[in-house]
Amino acid sequence: MDVLWLRQEGKRIGLELTREYLEASYKKLEEVLNGIGPEWFPDWVREEVTDYFEYFLMSTNQHDFDFYQLEKTEANFKIANKRLYKNMKTQIKKDKKLTWWSFSKKRSKWRKKAQAKFLYTMCKEFGESAFFTK
Repeated sequence: MDVLWLRQEGKRIGLELTREYLEASYKKLEEVLNGIGPEWFPDWVREEVTDYFEYFLMSTNQHDFDFYQLEKTEANFKIANKRLYKNMKTQIKKDKKLTWWSFSKKRSKWRKKAQAKFLYTMCKEFGESAFFTK
């Protein structure tokens, strides 16, 4: 998905986006945003994970940018992860195509909420190496 469209759509639906992220050039976004997963993932693994969680790219792109631009402190690591979770929950809340009763896994609010919690937990528990080395 196009990084500029994702940023604009995230702004439109009210995600918490930093000024630095909103003002970053296309070239800078392409340089910083790496899909979903840490740098040490092999490319093919990151591609699979990104495909599986593609729905949340609006939120994970801000998270990648946080990891790039925030000062490397424990407090900022927590801020980045909390912002990620808040943004994913906002995406779910604002998506009128998702339903609680949906039999389609792609359109299930239950599934999206579980995926969001999983991504947040993985970032919180295992993301320190990615945060402190960028």
